[in-house]
Amino acid sequence: NDSDNIPETYNILNTYPNPFNPNLNIDFFVESPGIVDVSVYDIMGNLVDNIILNDFTPSGNHSVNWNAENFSSGEYLVTLKIDEVVYATKMVALIK
Repeated sequence: NDSDNIPETYNILNTYPNPFNPNLNIDFFVESPGIVDVSVYDIMGNLVDNIILNDFTPSGNHSVNWNAENFSSGEYLVTLKIDEVVYATKMVALIK
C-alpha cells in the first residue's frame, strides 16, 4: 500500500480556503523552535514566492496569509520547511 509512505501533514500544515482568490490562509505547527521557510512553488517546481524566509519561529501554532493577487490562476504547492527539512507540502488552486 503506497499510502503508508505518505506522511500525515494535515496537523502540521493546513491551507484554506482551497480553491482561493486571492488570499490563502496558511496555518502551520512548529514542534520545536527553528528556522522556518514557507514557500510557494508552481506546478513545475519553480519557486514563485517566499511567504516566510529564514525566520526564527518559536514552537506552537502559527498562521500567515498569502495574497496571490499578482499571480495567475492555477495550482501551486505550499511548502513548510523547518531547519532546511521539508515537513509538509500542500497543493492549492488559485481561481480568478
